[in-house]
Amino acid sequence: DNDGDGFGDGGLLACPNTAGLSSFDGDCDDAQAQINPAATETCDGIDNDCDGLFDDADPSLDQNATTTWFNDSDQDGFGDLADAVNACTPPSDYIADNTDCNDDNSAVNPAAQEVCDAQDNNCNGAVDENASDATSWFLDADGDGFGDLSAETIACQPPSAHVDNAL
Repeated sequence: DNDGDGFGDGGLLACPNTAGLSSFDGDCDDAQAQINPAATETCDGIDNDCDGLFDDADPSLDQNATTTWFNDSDQDGFGDLADAVNACTPPSDYIADNTDCNDDNSAVNPAAQEVCDAQDNNCNGAVDENASDATSWFLDADGDGFGDLSAETIACQPPSAHVDNAL
């Protein structure tokens, strides 16, 4: 037991309590005390617990040592909060971001430009606000079909008593 972790790396008959020896075998790295059969498997590319497996391949992996990854099925760079896995390395199509509000549509994500389509394109909880394709509507207070240029409202749908042309 060269590293003093209580585990040896091979069989040897000796008297009990012999300095530098252990009655427990199975140490896969007798030069590092933190690597032994009783160690906790962590995300570090090393077989910490000497079972022949490491990181995500080891079912005894400490889940507290992992990162939460989120599925990005539409490949827009934003993941789905409702579809997450814990792992050392991200599985295919999983990323660290969890801010996508519609992971089935790559045009809908926090970086998207809002457009007039009755949906929340930029995932901020509002629909069609500041839409890039919104129309200028002008108040037509007298109902003659022509709006007042000084009473403009920009929106996707015409507000009440508004028209899209002005004098």
